[in-house]
Amino acid sequence: MMNEYIGAIHIHTNYSDGGGSVWDVVTAAQRAGVDFVVVSDHGSLGALEDGWTGYHKGVLVLVATEVTCNNKAHLLVFDLTEVEGLTNCAPAEALEIIKSRGGKAFVAHPHAAKTSWCEFGAGDWESWDLGGFRGLEIWSLMHDVCNRMKPWDVLPLYRKLLSRVKGPHPEVLRQWDRLTQTRQVPAIGALDSHAKRLPFIQRPMLDYYDTFATLRTHVLAPPLDGEPRTDARHILDAILAGRCFVALDDFSDARGFSFVGLAREEHILMGQEVRFGPPLQFHIRAPQEAELRLVKNGQVLVSSEGNNLVHTADAAGVYRAEAHINGRPWVFTNPIYLRAGAGEES
Repeated sequence: MMNEYIGAIHIHTNYSDGGGSVWDVVTAAQRAGVDFVVVSDHGSLGALEDGWTGYHKGVLVLVATEVTCNNKAHLLVFDLTEVEGLTNCAPAEALEIIKSRGGKAFVAHPHAAKTSWCEFGAGDWESWDLGGFRGLEIWSLMHDVCNRMKPWDVLPLYRKLLSRVKGPHPEVLRQWDRLTQTRQVPAIGALDSHAKRLPFIQRPMLDYYDTFATLRTHVLAPPLDGEPRTDARHILDAILAGRCFVALDDFSDARGFSFVGLAREEHILMGQEVRFGPPLQFHIRAPQEAELRLVKNGQVLVSSEGNNLVHTADAAGVYRAEAHINGRPWVFTNPIYLRAGAGEES
């Protein structure tokens, strides 16, 4: 049995350049109703070393780190216990070191925000053909809302954050769909939340609560029983397996959204890879009416308005689901991989 847990991923604290403490993060997470958070400070595992992994105020805290490569591309790294020597390496070298230390790297904000007046300190990921990364952030909230932002757009972010949200960058989706043709590449939603205060303004821009209530990653994991180490492992394993979807929950709560494949008595979950063998039906279910899309190999195969979409697969391929409300992006799932056997075509 799998339960649904909702998380806020990619958060900076005062262990690096964030505007608040881990306790501030936990307090905001509890208020926003998330089940887990992933703290990921730049080049630091201070939160891990100081014992923050585990439950605080009922919120499960996981600790990752963000690695900066020498071309300003970034990696979000799980399961790492040492960061020495990782900053400013070439991407290939960073990935090799991470692998040697048992870490699992996700490409962070592959299409970084760009403005003519503000330096974000991040560059685009251009090393797509390197095989050393496990997955990627398909949607980064900060880089979404800040891309091409003008100085006069800053203050409205305090009141109208959703008005700046555009969705995953098309180039990131294109690269993700290309990669999944040959291997499993789990995707997550990320916040890159820093909660920094601007001069003369008391409330942080993109503060922890605002971001935690907006873009979230829903994971399917075994029931959590309150044992910190085991529960953290269940959540992380679900992320690494791609048993999750990304949702703009501040727009509409996506709790209960599902995308499964049904083959005889077998339920195939997001992230699973199986050999194609008909009959197999895909089921998309949404907690509210939306435009539901079944995407195959990067192209919309079928779409329907409503709460349910059912489609029988007639060929191998990489299938994922999307949902949009009134033309706005809402949910993006990880794929189900139906691989062709010998002599079969996708």
